[in-house]
Amino acid sequence: MRYRVLTLVLTQISLAVILAALFLARRPSELEPFRFFVYYTPRIVYAAPFLLLIPLTLWTRQRWLLAECLLGTVLVFGPLMGFVPNPPWQTPDRSKYSDDQIFRFMTFNIGTSAKFQVDELAEYVQARNVDVLLIQEDAQITVFSRKMKEIGWHQNRHGTIFSRWPILADSPDLPHEVGGDYLYQAEVQYVRLRRGEHEFLIGSAHAPSVRANFYSFLHAFDQEQLRKVMDWQTRQIERIALSMDRSGSLPVILGGDFNTPPRSPHVRPLEKRFLDVFAAIGFGYGYTYPADTPWLRLDRFYVSRQWVPLKCEVAPRFESDHRPFYVELALEPARPEDDTAKVSSSIVTDGIAAHVKQSPPR
Repeated sequence: MRYRVLTLVLTQISLAVILAALFLARRPSELEPFRFFVYYTPRIVYAAPFLLLIPLTLWTRQRWLLAECLLGTVLVFGPLMGFVPNPPWQTPDRSKYSDDQIFRFMTFNIGTSAKFQVDELAEYVQARNVDVLLIQEDAQITVFSRKMKEIGWHQNRHGTIFSRWPILADSPDLPHEVGGDYLYQAEVQYVRLRRGEHEFLIGSAHAPSVRANFYSFLHAFDQEQLRKVMDWQTRQIERIALSMDRSGSLPVILGGDFNTPPRSPHVRPLEKRFLDVFAAIGFGYGYTYPADTPWLRLDRFYVSRQWVPLKCEVAPRFESDHRPFYVELALEPARPEDDTAKVSSSIVTDGIAAHVKQSPPR
């Protein structure tokens, strides 16, 4: 009898914790620090109690509790861990698109490790016929830039966007914002490219990391500072979204390391404007960080409505703490209304500044 009661109590508590975590993951920052822990701790830990409870329910012959334990396990490995259930056999029909409509892109935070495999990455990009490579961080960027130039690629002035085609226009830097200790501003660079008749904008983004603030919070348990950090994170991702939102008729692709899980309040400015490629056609978790045993989907691609996602996958690691993320996209033919609103190259030189002025710091 004692074990039956214990099993009942532990099962109800475990289910309540999982439901609370699902609720917190989508709520605003007033619920810190609880939401913060849901975001930035491995969510698989929520399944740990069921490793004990499932054998207990079998031993005590409580079948209805076994069903609850199995439900809790499904909730953890499903929505809580961000499982994307798109059936692999329902991908868009590639035969509808000609070769000149299909593009291949990859984004990769190369990290700060001196072990970063420059030659191996260049060979992989060539072998996969990647058209544009987006880079974040700066480990050996000079060496990598030289390597890509040797094989005939073009790059923007920051060395964060590498293209097989010449760059038509480059973007300025985001206006500087000061946030305080460990509150770094977002970085985003974008360029205008053309292949044949197709012209588009592509951006490389890097949102600030909250890792240092996480350790600081564990040390001092300063809830006010934690709320400030999360508000800052939202503000910086909003700046990224606004910088890419003046494309007019041009198709837009935005890739990078967003340092925030998808479907969270922080990335709503992006998800309202653009399509998350992995959420649209991916299957599984799409985790990219940390590279050895990934449990966070930080590296993603967002695209405008003109693009049709055909394929996406997490690429092998190249001695970075992130794994690259690869996508194949098809560009739909231009619509009549798009032809009447051609965008000049001036958006690449003044688009960021104009939008940032419209969105003052919180």
